[in-house]
Amino acid sequence: TAEGALVRLRADTSHPITTALLDYRRWTKYWTTYIRPYFIHKRSNGRIHTNYKLTGTRTGRLSSEQPNLQQTPRNTFIRSIFGAPPGWVFVDIDYSQIELRLIAAMAGEKNMLRAFQTGLDIHRATAATMLKNPADQVTPEERKMAKAVNFGLVYVMGPDKLQEYSIEKYEVAMTKPEAQAFYNAFHKAYPGIKRYHQSQIAKVREHHRVKTYMGRYRHLPDILSGDRSVAAAAEREAVNSPIQGLTADITNLAMIEIYNSFDSESVRLVGNGHDSILMEIKEERLDYVIPKIIEIMKHPDLSAFKVEPLTVPLEVEAKVGTHWGLGKPYQLTKANQ
Repeated sequence: TAEGALVRLRADTSHPITTALLDYRRWTKYWTTYIRPYFIHKRSNGRIHTNYKLTGTRTGRLSSEQPNLQQTPRNTFIRSIFGAPPGWVFVDIDYSQIELRLIAAMAGEKNMLRAFQTGLDIHRATAATMLKNPADQVTPEERKMAKAVNFGLVYVMGPDKLQEYSIEKYEVAMTKPEAQAFYNAFHKAYPGIKRYHQSQIAKVREHHRVKTYMGRYRHLPDILSGDRSVAAAAEREAVNSPIQGLTADITNLAMIEIYNSFDSESVRLVGNGHDSILMEIKEERLDYVIPKIIEIMKHPDLSAFKVEPLTVPLEVEAKVGTHWGLGKPYQLTKANQ
């Protein structure tokens, strides 16, 4: 009755007990991990002050504790616990597909970069390539399948793991031959990704560490382990860590610039979700502030790190509402630019 097994059983049998068990476990976890700790840590003014740790992870990501607000599930009920006070609006601006974009840039993967640079939907483009169909004929289910393939295979994952990942994370069922075919088609369409994997694995084997684009090191001594599974985990981290670390660096730089650019009577930073920034913005300042914040996030200042500009455009999506879980997409128009 492990979660992955139940998800596969639900897809295979549609038996109601699988859905009932999964729902029960989800809401039990929501209560014990999120709702109850929120009430325990809530202060008399109605706010929760989590602790962010700069050195809480090995990749460079911030971590959050007492309570952990970075693992808040994408559930409307849970996220709607958090709202803005009267006169303010709750704003969530997150980077769109940033890890895919950054790995394309770090790998120099020309086909993937071209898709991002021309504004194509990367999941639709991948589905069209793998299924040999026109992009405008890709169905929502086919796009969802391609999303599982993209997010799975940009990191070191074989066909068997892809089959498990797609059903557990996206509830997309694949047969073993399908997973193998998708694996082959993906790496044929984006050959630079596999070359990047091989390059990172070679680096960690030689130096026992890797570094991000902006110079953050991740030491991986487990690459020396005689246990093949332990060494393989270090190889995966050699691929994953520089991308997650660069995502964190970019997000943190954006937070610093936002903090320095606006006074607290217009903008308040209230949270970090790894690749998203949560803010309270004064309602009457919304159309003035959000376009400027979007520009800050899309064009992070990397000059202090003496690196070349990124070869991939960064895109962000802003959601605005009274509460976190109730935000609606913010439309950037010429009138409010």
